[in-house]
Amino acid sequence: MTVTIFICQVGVGLSTRVQVPGFWQSTTNGMPITNDAFQKTTTGSDFYFIVLNGDATKLVYSTYLGGSISKTHVDGGTSRFDKYGIVYHAVCSGCQFGTGTFQSYSDFPTTPKAKSRVNGSLNCNNAAFKFDLSSLSAWFDTNNLALTMPGFNNVCYPDTIVFQNLSTGGRTIEWNFDDGTIVRRKDTDSRNIRHQFKEEGQYHVKLKIIDLATCTQVDSVTRVINYFKENIIVGEDAMVCGDGSTNFQLTASGGVTYSWTSADGTFSSSEQSPTIQPKNSNAYYVYVVDANGCSKKDTLNLIVTPNVSALFQTNNASFTKPGYNNVCFPDSIRFKNISANGESFIWDFGDGSSLANLKEDTTSFFHKFQQEGAYKVRLIASNFFSCNKSDTAIQTINYFKDHIVVGDDGEICEGTTFQLIANGGNIYNWSTADHSFSSSNSSPVVQPANTTHYFVTVTDANNCQRKDTIKVSVVNRVDLKWQHLLKGNCIDRPSIFVRNLNPSQEDATFQFDFGDGSTSKEIEVEHDYENDGLYTLRFSAQKKICTFDETVQLPVYNMLVPNVFTPDTPPENDYFEIRLGKAKIAPADVGLTVQLIVVDRWGKRIFESANYNNDWSAQGVPGGVYYVQVKIGDFATCKNWVQVIK
Repeated sequence: MTVTIFICQVGVGLSTRVQVPGFWQSTTNGMPITNDAFQKTTTGSDFYFIVLNGDATKLVYSTYLGGSISKTHVDGGTSRFDKYGIVYHAVCSGCQFGTGTFQSYSDFPTTPKAKSRVNGSLNCNNAAFKFDLSSLSAWFDTNNLALTMPGFNNVCYPDTIVFQNLSTGGRTIEWNFDDGTIVRRKDTDSRNIRHQFKEEGQYHVKLKIIDLATCTQVDSVTRVINYFKENIIVGEDAMVCGDGSTNFQLTASGGVTYSWTSADGTFSSSEQSPTIQPKNSNAYYVYVVDANGCSKKDTLNLIVTPNVSALFQTNNASFTKPGYNNVCFPDSIRFKNISANGESFIWDFGDGSSLANLKEDTTSFFHKFQQEGAYKVRLIASNFFSCNKSDTAIQTINYFKDHIVVGDDGEICEGTTFQLIANGGNIYNWSTADHSFSSSNSSPVVQPANTTHYFVTVTDANNCQRKDTIKVSVVNRVDLKWQHLLKGNCIDRPSIFVRNLNPSQEDATFQFDFGDGSTSKEIEVEHDYENDGLYTLRFSAQKKICTFDETVQLPVYNMLVPNVFTPDTPPENDYFEIRLGKAKIAPADVGLTVQLIVVDRWGKRIFESANYNNDWSAQGVPGGVYYVQVKIGDFATCKNWVQVIK
């Protein structure tokens, strides 16, 4: 039998407290400490426990025990060991001496459920403790292979369990797995061991550790392992016939939770046995967990034998308008066979024509209807090896002819407007080449400065379009250059002199209209009016369809200048009044300005006005004969005499 040597209190209490004669002056500093020591530091006056093997050739365990500040000591006769290496001890702890302070301490190590953890004394107090130095304690834990599930005691077949030896001590290790398997190891072998149970059941796994150098020599621990085998059943692979409308039930049993997914990611369910309508062959994965937490992954492969499905697509020639079923004459329609699982096909266009082809001949083709109308186009797809044998697709093609009308080209005079005409549509888009004009009105009014092409796109209710162009030609304005002059005299009404200053033009003719029924195309002419009046003189140019003209108002009157007036004999003839024509119109009433100068017989000016308004009453001058100078507008300047009678 191996003997273990336990030593306690070596140097403990060998005073560092005070240098007192008769005491050994030693400490516990520098003693060898093992890695698993309870306390690795010392104040120099602590307990020191050491365990050696039987022949004292190997340090098995060592530790300090004492306060972190105070000095620990004993007075002898209070240390006991039992035969299993357990120390029972009383000690003076928490003392003042040797700390340099005058207070007691409560720093001796205690356990949470100690009778008292506080030193109530002003100095030392008795501390009692029990310390086990046997260093042999059996313990293990279970885990999965990844070591991520400690306490792995409820295990599902065929999982392997990792048994982790967490014992303290033990030179010989024995595992009994309760299934007839016993494994023995040494303390130098790996502390982990893997084991797989073959049958479902409850196993009492026992770990026994042996170290004859300890007092207890043998320790063991037993844990229960529940090993389960699932009874999960998943349905068999199957074959169905369908096009997505046939129901099929995925089946599974024996579980508590279920998770179904499809290989293509389009399906998922947590039902036990969900119902699906498969369109294509697919693999369905299921993950089932039973009441014991055991799981099973399985796959149900479903083979779908599809029905033949007739389907075709219409498009325009450039493949930019799929679903091209509303078509405008004279467009052709591109038909594309996109049937599924068909082997032979027959086309019926509803206009008396048909076409047959095979699976290998399903490229797109054109068909053009000759008359406006609604046509039912049928495609019959056949496959005698499918479930439904044949299928028919029908689409209605509406073939339209538009009734859009766009107006004719036009010609306008510069500065006038032109109405663009279009009808028969719902949407109108007008524009010019330089994008300076746009309109969504059916018949917008334009006023181009130069000859312009107007482009229009008209869309009717059937989405048919017509594009057209209207040219609006602009006749450029003639820049009229001319002169006119009223040639007045002091006796009769004035004549009018006119002159055309425009150079000769081949595409334009010029004319004067004197406003009294007389006209002239001469370059220059003088015209006499037979009657007084306010005449409109018009000068015009005719170019193609356009007439360009300018007008002026001409006051043509005999000028009436009085030669006598009586300012001091009211109520009449109090002022020197100049009148025009038989109606005796004041010049200002027809827009004429009168200039008046009055001088006496010696040439002295006694009155002058640049804008005379018939308001000279000869005030301040004596009666007599005076000389007047009158000018009305651009007429001639007339001189005469006037007698003022007072």
